[in-house]
Amino acid sequence: MRIKKSYALASSILLASLLSGILIAVFGFVNDELVPMYSSAQDFWSIFFRIFIKNFLIIIFMLIISLIPYLPALLLSVYNFIVFGASLGFSIMDVGMWGSLLRYLHGLLEIPVIIIGLALSLRFSHFICAKIWGKSGKATFHLKKMEIILTPLLLLAAGIIETIYIKEGL
Repeated sequence: MRIKKSYALASSILLASLLSGILIAVFGFVNDELVPMYSSAQDFWSIFFRIFIKNFLIIIFMLIISLIPYLPALLLSVYNFIVFGASLGFSIMDVGMWGSLLRYLHGLLEIPVIIIGLALSLRFSHFICAKIWGKSGKATFHLKKMEIILTPLLLLAAGIIETIYIKEGL
C-alpha cells in the first residue's frame, strides 16, 4: 500500500468515526455517566505521564495488532475516534464551539499521531498479507523519518497541554 493511500484511508476513517461520535453525543447519550480519568488534585507529572503513556500505548498496540491484518487496528482507531467525537459533541453542547476548540486543543495534536499510527498499521498489514500470499515482489514497508520524529513530539506536546488543562480545571 502506498504511503499517500494509507494516509487517505486513515484520514477518511478518522472523519467518519469522529462524526459518528459527535452524532452519538448529540442524539444518543447523557453526559452524566462519563467518569473523568484525571483530576486537578493529581500532580502535573502524574497526569502528564498517564496521558502520554496511554496515547503512546495505543499507537504501539495498533502496530502490534497489525500482525493480524487490518481489522484490529481499524477497530481500535474507529473506537478511539468515536469516543473523541462523542466527548467533543458533549463539550460543544456544554461550552460551545470555541470553548471546545480550546478544551480539545491537545486533540489537534493527537489526531495526526493516530492517523500516522493507523497509516503505518495499514501499510504493515498490507506488507504482511503480500508476503503471506506470495506477492513479495510488490511488498515493501517504508517508514518515513517524519513518522518517527513527529509521533513522540506531538504526543509530548499534547500530553503537556492536556495536563495543564486538567490541572487548571478547564
